[in-house]
Amino acid sequence: MDGTYLYGLRVGLAVGGGVALQLALLAGTHRARPVWTGAAATVGFFLGVGWILEFGSRQPTPETRALVTGTLSIAAVAAVTWLVLRVRAGLTVTAAVTVTVLLIGREGLEAALYFWSAARAATGVSASVQPLLGLALGVATALLLAWALYAGARRARPDLLARGAAAAVGVIGAGILVQGVTALREAGSAGGAAEPAFDLTATLPPDSWYGAALKGLVHFLPDPTVLQVTVWSLYAVPALLVALAPIGFGRSVGGAGVKEKTTDG
Repeated sequence: MDGTYLYGLRVGLAVGGGVALQLALLAGTHRARPVWTGAAATVGFFLGVGWILEFGSRQPTPETRALVTGTLSIAAVAAVTWLVLRVRAGLTVTAAVTVTVLLIGREGLEAALYFWSAARAATGVSASVQPLLGLALGVATALLLAWALYAGARRARPDLLARGAAAAVGVIGAGILVQGVTALREAGSAGGAAEPAFDLTATLPPDSWYGAALKGLVHFLPDPTVLQVTVWSLYAVPALLVALAPIGFGRSVGGAGVKEKTTDG
């Protein structure tokens, strides 16, 4: 049960953290409703897809699963990049719903396959309930933490919330990109250096609750390869620079110049 609980915690935080930040940015308006609708519809869709893949006549190979996961990850990163730019200009509902769907899709397919395979492998009522109970408890814990994040973010100043959310989503996007490249490499569709960059598993073991939480929130890997560190850096650094830049800097400078010119005239 411990393994399924940590898995549920990781997946729940991976989705809940990003969605909570978006809902906080849309708080106080009716525009948040499409995000909830899109989230519910996507969860149901991927549970159905997972059931078909797991119980169908032809089960997907590990390579196929990795290819689908990698493709969804790259699509999610594209949407996350769009979201970072939209947050800086004012978040739109379309951007929020798109990212929500792809974030859930990225984790949802893997989670659905995990869910149905656990149910299929279990024998007896007790054996089948335990892993699913652990998964449900992990997701429930993650949702409580995501709700706390949402409640705290709503109290922040709008400008600080926009910068913080954009920075957080940029870091999340870097982690998703790393997972996507890793999955494509496992599927044989990408190459790259597999040498370890560093190893922090003794300090941050992946089978601990805090290791699972870090992986869920920011996709942190305690033992990344050189390729994974390189990919993360190439995305995260520019994303953070864009996210933390002063809001409206260019417009304020241009506006001041126009005002001065009009006054002088």
